[in-house]
Amino acid sequence: MKKAIVFGIGENMFRAYSRLVSNYEIVAFLDNNESAHGNKIADAPITSIKNISSFVYDFIIITPSNHEPIRRQLLELGIKRENIMLLRDMADYSYSKSTLTIAFCLSGNLTNYLIAANYMWHVAKSILPNSHNIDVYSASGNEYAHFAFDNSDLARRIYDFSLSKDDFVNYDMVVELDSYPNILYYDEYILSRIAPKIIDYILDCKRFHILYGQILGKESFMRNRWVVYQEITGRMWLQISDISEKYKYPLPMSKESVFDFPVGGGAFITICSTQSGTVRDWPKNYWDSLRSCLLDAYAYYWILDIVGIESGEYSVIWICGDKKISRRLSLSQIALLMRETILFISADNSLVRLRYALHGGASIVLFGPTSEKVGGCPGNENIRGLGCKHWCEGVSKNWERNCLLGEEPSPCMASITPEWVMEIAEQCLGERDNDR
Repeated sequence: MKKAIVFGIGENMFRAYSRLVSNYEIVAFLDNNESAHGNKIADAPITSIKNISSFVYDFIIITPSNHEPIRRQLLELGIKRENIMLLRDMADYSYSKSTLTIAFCLSGNLTNYLIAANYMWHVAKSILPNSHNIDVYSASGNEYAHFAFDNSDLARRIYDFSLSKDDFVNYDMVVELDSYPNILYYDEYILSRIAPKIIDYILDCKRFHILYGQILGKESFMRNRWVVYQEITGRMWLQISDISEKYKYPLPMSKESVFDFPVGGGAFITICSTQSGTVRDWPKNYWDSLRSCLLDAYAYYWILDIVGIESGEYSVIWICGDKKISRRLSLSQIALLMRETILFISADNSLVRLRYALHGGASIVLFGPTSEKVGGCPGNENIRGLGCKHWCEGVSKNWERNCLLGEEPSPCMASITPEWVMEIAEQCLGERDNDR
């Protein structure tokens, strides 16, 4: 039996492992991931390419789909070309693989993860073949990744770290989701055979990056340009998918989200008076005034106030007359409240998008430094402050922290009065009571 060294210990190798050991005596495994060195697969060591001269072999078999960088490594070490084999060129290999493995790299806040989940759901339904696996790599917001994908069959695995470039070869396609999908890696050989439609999708993404590269990027001025693009094209944050303009992904509700309402399950109105320390904040005294107006006008409803966020938990207070109950809730539990409350009132934040994604009903949303045309969700009452003629999102690096006019509170938010919000709330609740 011929002796072989196998380069790469990713999914391709394990998928073909039984056939490899049936045809070759495996003397060693090579891998560029140093953390794997020193381990063994069966009796064969996993080691560095630097130790290749320590073994007697007939062939080196490259298992990753992206084989060219590895082949160059071997040739530079003086390995003869005829002693290098590709796993996919072995007899029947190209026909043994029928399942695609895709990695999506995510980052950002809750809104970004809601967007990503909806986008991935549409990709899976519209482009990917029935047989596929999706892995999620979360560079930030791990709680958001688990909230969006735990208890869902959309993602196979969720990793709480970034995907290394060296590990791209373990996937058939790697996609970074930010403002717009960025295809970081793909194996066109496998994709074109198993899912030809994906090749067109990749070309469309590349075309967008070529035509609109000046609006894509993480710098503040890029964000401003992206919002302008969204406003001109009539798309909102949760509609940036190039596949669909509606939020259809069924967010999973975990068992953890089921809890006893202190108010006995009765109807309640929710406000979010959390002060984030940014120009998006509505003045605290305005929230106090609105809360008092709601308690006076709707004594038969409980008022739920989300007053703060700390270490991933939400501080909430239920108020009805002189009764007050405090709780700390997880994101999953807050999601249940977003779905069940009869009215939600908030400044522009991620919970607004969460309520929309859960199809929870209308919200009253206060906009000042951000665009209500982009950040606003259909069916909501999106109030635009009159203190400034235009939103200023992304205009400067510190646009969220410091008003461009140097005023505090920002005039755009201060121009939205509690009386104005209360008038709209009465209209929304009046329509609800009439429907009953």
